[in-house]
Amino acid sequence: MNSTSKIINIYTKTLFSLLLFFAGTHIALAGFGISPPSIKEDRLVKGSHLEKTIYLVQGNPKKDVNMEIVVDSTNIKDWISFEQGVKFVIPAGVQQFPLSVIINVPEDAQFGIYKAFIRINTKPEKATEAGQVAIALGGRVDVDLTVGNKIIYEYSVTGIEIFDIKEGKNLKASVVVKNTGNAPASPSNSSFELFNKYGNIRLAYAENNNFKKTPAFQEKPEILEFPIDIRLAPGEYWGYVKVYNEDGGIIKEMKTVFNVYERTFLDKYTIPILFILVALFLSFIFKKKILKIILRK
Repeated sequence: MNSTSKIINIYTKTLFSLLLFFAGTHIALAGFGISPPSIKEDRLVKGSHLEKTIYLVQGNPKKDVNMEIVVDSTNIKDWISFEQGVKFVIPAGVQQFPLSVIINVPEDAQFGIYKAFIRINTKPEKATEAGQVAIALGGRVDVDLTVGNKIIYEYSVTGIEIFDIKEGKNLKASVVVKNTGNAPASPSNSSFELFNKYGNIRLAYAENNNFKKTPAFQEKPEILEFPIDIRLAPGEYWGYVKVYNEDGGIIKEMKTVFNVYERTFLDKYTIPILFILVALFLSFIFKKKILKIILRK
């Protein structure tokens, strides 16, 4: 037998042995992934606070899964923390688990580029059957941060929603502000035009300039109320909301139908009923004390 034949023979036997081994072995394996696989931010300054959400995705979420996180970095390990901690459990049935990554840049941080790796791994269960192999799954998130000294004011309005209300309540809308700069920012003003159900007659106009500053690198809804001088009857109306920047330009606008609902019995009479009950209770206590005084005499 020549050398080539010997090599083929050895390869065949080895492959056959491996097939026999894995034929009697159960591998505990399920799909696991991370999305997005990286965090990159190049607008950080000293003292910046950054929050990002990544999703841990598993393909077969039949059991609780114990997770463990390790941050691999030589210089920014202390900057990075997690809302859920470094050890947590993904409950059974959850296919996409949101993990909140929190990054706090120290006030004394040096300008420069910083990198780190977040390693997220499952903790395998102990094998319960003979021939079973438990495998730890996991993934990596690449962190790439740049700390500089340039202050950037940049934001956008990503959504406007006009709420249904009950009669007697103020007009109400939600404005979602996304701050992509590295300093707190917000729109300057907003307005609400109220129209009849046909949208052709304006009934009222109100403004609200009480926007709270949205923190850097965050997206948050702002609930705004618009008081008006007229009382709206139950029915359908048109609302037209505009959001303005510091120069008076329109950032975003929304015109849509909303409803004014009739107040329920509890809405109308809860406070009077509570007042009567309190009055009756106090009256009872007072009469009881008077009766005790009379009996003592």
